Amino acid sequence: MTLNTKKACYSLRYYRKILESLKEHFDAHYVVSEIPQIFSQISRPKFIIRHDIHQSLINGLELAKIEKELSVRTSYMIDVLSPDLDLNKKENASLLQEIINLGHEVGLYVFHSSPESEDPKTLGFDADKIISQSRHLEALIRKRIYSVSFQKEYSNIPEDSFFIGQKVSASSKILMEESLSDINDLENHHMFLSKIKKRDKKILQILIHPELWCKD
Repeated sequence: MTLNTKKACYSLRYYRKILESLKEHFDAHYVVSEIPQIFSQISRPKFIIRHDIHQSLINGLELAKIEKELSVRTSYMIDVLSPDLDLNKKENASLLQEIINLGHEVGLYVFHSSPESEDPKTLGFDADKIISQSRHLEALIRKRIYSVSFQKEYSNIPEDSFFIGQKVSASSKILMEESLSDINDLENHHMFLSKIKKRDKKILQILIHPELWCKD
């Protein structure tokens, strides 16, 4: 998957500012796979940050380092089928391991290759692909993965549960009910602050694409 990168690259300094604002306005955060265990206990809104990785693990690592400095753990969803992300290269495998070593979660980004149907219920036939891709990623990082995400067209999978194929779906209707993305919602800090202050759900999900973030 290739992102529409018509927007100018955001700065890492701005990303640090976003994290600081989130920590100021929320009392806690989680990675995707932790949400089902704590969801029923949430009384005040929490946030999760999800990175869908299609191209740049180098940029991803830069974000991961900033997150580590600010004690924020996030979820990196890896598109193992992306032609722009060859995980068989030693360099990319090493970068991914560095992200894990910083304390972040690694999950699977599932690209649904037949998006002509917009009914998410038709995705069920892809269960074997999810399992196959999960096993491939698990073999690379030598640990189990517990979370998955899907492309924007399928941002309510599943509709009435956290789980698909025994994995927590970051794209579930529950977790996408209140969400922001760097593609549409982070043009400036004032806009971002106004949106996070208007939240009213238990979880706010922030979707960050490392390809859109550059060194200052």
